[in-house]
Amino acid sequence: MARKISIAVFVTLICISLGCQNTNSGESMRLAIRGPSSPYGPPPVSPNAGEMDVIDKVEKSRQDYKVYLEALVSLYDKSGNNEKYNLAKKELYALNTMAQYDYIDPLALPNTYSPTTQIMDADLLYEDALLEKQQAEKYSLAFVDKDLYRSANTKFRELIKKYNNSDKIDDAAYMIGEISEYFKDYSPALDYYKAAYKWNPETPWPARFHAARILDKYMHNYAEALSLYREAIEKEGRYDKYREWKNNAEDRIKVLEKTVQ
Repeated sequence: MARKISIAVFVTLICISLGCQNTNSGESMRLAIRGPSSPYGPPPVSPNAGEMDVIDKVEKSRQDYKVYLEALVSLYDKSGNNEKYNLAKKELYALNTMAQYDYIDPLALPNTYSPTTQIMDADLLYEDALLEKQQAEKYSLAFVDKDLYRSANTKFRELIKKYNNSDKIDDAAYMIGEISEYFKDYSPALDYYKAAYKWNPETPWPARFHAARILDKYMHNYAEALSLYREAIEKEGRYDKYREWKNNAEDRIKVLEKTVQ
């Protein structure tokens, strides 16, 4: 034990003598916690700006912030300024790992969103996202890779934003619904399931069944659930692969008909 302590002391003394200690904690360079927006910053958002206008500005600011931080990291790396390089890397890491949210309500998107056109780039993005989703579910839904799920979710959302006429937007909406439901985000899951059959009334996915179950089980909106169960049986119950969904819906209809007057 004494020998180990002596070695540790010896290594520490060598580091001190060679200047191994960190000479820049970065604390004095850290900016204060941000209060109200600075009057010297970007022009204020117009009080008449719509939700989508503000969301677009938030997303662009996020992208610009990341691009400029990456440029700063590269600049300090090339110049050999290790202290500032480490600070910029630390800030970039914090930006990449902080929680960011998608505020778009799919049901409030303009009527220009319509799955009418086959777009190659959208198809490729969809296949990439779908592959990640399947890889995340590789073992079972009980052991989902959550990081891969979030990555797939981001790509499905990107597809919907960028390619509003792609024939994959209804499929992407359904996939987002499934991922949101897995994370117990039932309200956005419901919105995306509804968007899937709103954009494509003949969707081959059991979007109505899922939406009805959320309304029934989690939101206790029995009247709307009853109506949607009936619609799901008529539309999606035609497919043999959804026979179990259909049977469950028929059972719930019998119960809800007694509840909903």
